[in-house]
Amino acid sequence: MDFILGGYYIITPVVRPDFTDKEIIPDVILSVSECICDFHSETTLLWGKSNEAKIKYAQQLNISQVTYNEIEKWGEDKLKEGILGFPQVFNDRIS
Repeated sequence: MDFILGGYYIITPVVRPDFTDKEIIPDVILSVSECICDFHSETTLLWGKSNEAKIKYAQQLNISQVTYNEIEKWGEDKLKEGILGFPQVFNDRIS
């Protein structure tokens, strides 16, 4: 075997909801389930949502609109090059 494939997710931790059992579930949850934690960059938001939603997302990430636009352009370019897949998947080992 020449290499081992691996990956990373950038996620936002969430506080354990009150309705869950605090004896089982930790106070802060980190999960690769999109049902539990938010992933970044949010590709479904980058492509096809309203400008208002994009502005709100940039504010949530605490980045400027200029930085957001650069991230969006980078994602669009990598998608066209076949490097970035959907959702949040890189298709080559060099990325």
